[in-house]
Amino acid sequence: MDTNASDLVKSASRTLQVFEAFSEAGRVQSLAEISQALKIPRSSCLALLRTLLSHGYLYQIGGSGYYPTNKMCETAEVIARHDPLIERVRPVMTMLRDLTQETVILGKRQAGRVIYLVVVESEQMIRYSTHAGEFKPLHATASGKVLLGSMGREERRRLLEQLLIKPFTSQTITDIRELEKDLLRGSARGWQQVEGENVSDVVAIAAPVVLNGETYALVVTGPIHRMKKNLDQHGKVMIVACRCLEAGLPLEGSRPESGY
Repeated sequence: MDTNASDLVKSASRTLQVFEAFSEAGRVQSLAEISQALKIPRSSCLALLRTLLSHGYLYQIGGSGYYPTNKMCETAEVIARHDPLIERVRPVMTMLRDLTQETVILGKRQAGRVIYLVVVESEQMIRYSTHAGEFKPLHATASGKVLLGSMGREERRRLLEQLLIKPFTSQTITDIRELEKDLLRGSARGWQQVEGENVSDVVAIAAPVVLNGETYALVVTGPIHRMKKNLDQHGKVMIVACRCLEAGLPLEGSRPESGY
């Protein structure tokens, strides 16, 4: 179940939307452009921009243009450097990325969606690309299926009945009974798997990892033509990576004889 609109603080949402508008545009923006992007009156937008200017998060260019300063980036970097989760998982995720040559993701359930917390992208030219903070559907992703599978059956049924189980591609499973069967197949296999269910031509596999008493999903994902040839090898080393994360051990030296 997604967060109710009534639970959101409008001013906080609009502040974040300002930075998202700059990210999407990739250039200096005028008051009119920002107002249009946020779909709010110019007077309200101007008050918001003046607040961000006063706190040093924006600066003006040529009297009518606005652009973010580096303050947001520098603040985020300081926060990220002290994130205990990232410090713990990134070395293992980076090694898993190097072994599989595919993008590796750590996700967690937030209400009725998956939120990506850490992303270590493949270095290959053709790869699955995403970023931390992105939300994905539970029913159509390997990470979501892991998190659904970690729930009790009744709790999962109640959640699924509240969600909008919509198709993203022709391969998306939208029938709850079929989804339950797929979750059982994944549990028996040792990892959950999707093939073109959320993004066409992309395969993802994921396994649960318990950190600080909470269940996360560790994902290996990439284009079908590479992933399908290496599913078993990727699955085996992904499981080992999960155990290393839980035990606080490095992945190097712990990987199985997996054919790499």
